[in-house]
Amino acid sequence: MRQKQVRFLRYYHIMRTREDMETEIKLFISYLHNTKRMSGNTVVSYERDLKKMMLYFQEVHQMTRVQDITETSLNSYMLYLEKNHFAASTVSRSVASMRAFFQYLYQEHLIENNPADHLHPPKVEKKMPDAYINEAGNGVTQAFLDWCAPLIGEPLG
Repeated sequence: MRQKQVRFLRYYHIMRTREDMETEIKLFISYLHNTKRMSGNTVVSYERDLKKMMLYFQEVHQMTRVQDITETSLNSYMLYLEKNHFAASTVSRSVASMRAFFQYLYQEHLIENNPADHLHPPKVEKKMPDAYINEAGNGVTQAFLDWCAPLIGEPLG
């Protein structure tokens, strides 16, 4: 048992001395899966969002180290997502992924400041459930209005 721990610590130290973003993302994903026990779908989404972010920073800003990312560079990535017509819900999930990733790096003392501290997701429009949309697709069904009437105290529609 002790030998496995030593081997793991040696591997962990070697991985930590590498500062490239891809390694840090892999270690973060492993942490989410093994330590935080997050659902598989969440882990896959976080990994996809972070790899997309990594590719942006590598191609546009030639950044390969997480230590080089600043609040300004994260904001430029958010603008990139919005300019390329990503849905607000996608951008919002990406913000959640980035905030979690940089908080993890900060807690692990891999970065001195958390550049995602002031990152805020865009407003996501909430849609009415399809069950309450009428056949024409432009309003609520009379059944829904009838259901609401007793709650409000007057007939609707």
